[in-house]
This record gives sequence, structure tokens and C-alpha cells, in this order.
Amino acid sequence: PSSCLRGALSICSNRHLEKNSVGLSIDVFRISLKFSPILGQFSKCESLSTIEIFGCRDLKTCFAALRVGENDSPIQHVKVDSGRMKDDRPSPLQVGNRLRGLEANHCDAPVTQCLLEAAVKKPLTTLGIPYCYLDNSCMSLLCDLLCNLHLQKLSLVTPRQPMNQFLPFLAHLEDLRHLEISLSKFDEKDKAFFHQVLQKYILQRLHL
Repeated sequence: PSSCLRGALSICSNRHLEKNSVGLSIDVFRISLKFSPILGQFSKCESLSTIEIFGCRDLKTCFAALRVGENDSPIQHVKVDSGRMKDDRPSPLQVGNRLRGLEANHCDAPVTQCLLEAAVKKPLTTLGIPYCYLDNSCMSLLCDLLCNLHLQKLSLVTPRQPMNQFLPFLAHLEDLRHLEISLSKFDEKDKAFFHQVLQKYILQRLHL
């Protein structure tokens, strides 16, 4: 695993690559976090823009090593896939104020909550929680995050909960270009808010 990491690091460190042009996927489940010093070196690779993390049980260590969203790190967009924390009350994540994109995929509620908390008051343009499990705390955090008028790409697709209650927030997003959302049967208020979303004629992609 260390040789694979070092190989990827060598590629990402190539100065001939354009800035913020490379996305990197890391299967942390297969890579021990004893390699976190190597992970930390990716935060110096100006070619990187997006990191996708698979199967991590210690996001705090991983995020700290990668310096996600920090002023001196190019990594401004992070995806977490199938995250499982070590405990039910994970420690807060260290995330810098330059975080632009957060996507959590197939994560359980404690991980989803931890990630959403880290993204509050960050200048996100992308937010996704596809197929994550959400508890009441997660739903409340989503309300806060959807007040960000700079959001351009949203994925609110969940395995159980329809997202109708967030339609009023979406109706106020003037820059929204991509929308994926789980919806149930509309009532009259839902129809009115959804009509407002469509009436802006700014969506380039809509997936229901």
C-alpha cells in the first residue's frame, strides 16, 4: 500500500500538471493510517482539487493529514464513501474555511452528522448526501447548509426519507445548476415551491 501511495504522490506532484486538475481516490480501509505522513504530502500537490476517501474509520486523522480546506492546501473538495466511525460520537473534524465541496455517500448517521457539522459556514458550492442515513441532527444541519445561496450542485437522495421539506430552501438558490433529490407525493405547498425552482430556468440537470 505504501508503494501505491508513493506512486500516486509522484504523479500528483508533477509540476507540469495544471493546478486543481486532478482527483484522487484513496481506499483507507486497505491503507493503515500509519501512512498519514504520506497522506499529508498530498496537501502540497497543487494539481489536486478533489479527494475521495473510501471506508475510513478515523476521518479526523485522515482530514487532519490532508489539511482539507486549509489555506495552504489545494484540497477544497472531499468525498467520503461508506464511512464508519470508531464510535457513535465522533470527534469534530478539522476542516479549513476554503472547503468548496462536500459529498458523503452511503454513510451512516454519525458520520453524516460529523461531516455536515464540519461544513457549516463554509463557502460550499457542492453538497451531496446520496444514500446516507440521516437522523434529526442531520436534518437540522441540512437546514443550515441549504441557507448558503452559493450552492450550485446538490444531491439530496436518501434511502428512506423524502426531502420535500427542503423545497422552500431550494426555491431561494439562484445559482443552483445540478439537483438530485428524493421526493414523495406533493401537496399544494410542495408544488408551489418546486415550481419556483423550475421557473428560474437555471437547472442544467435534474434527477428525481
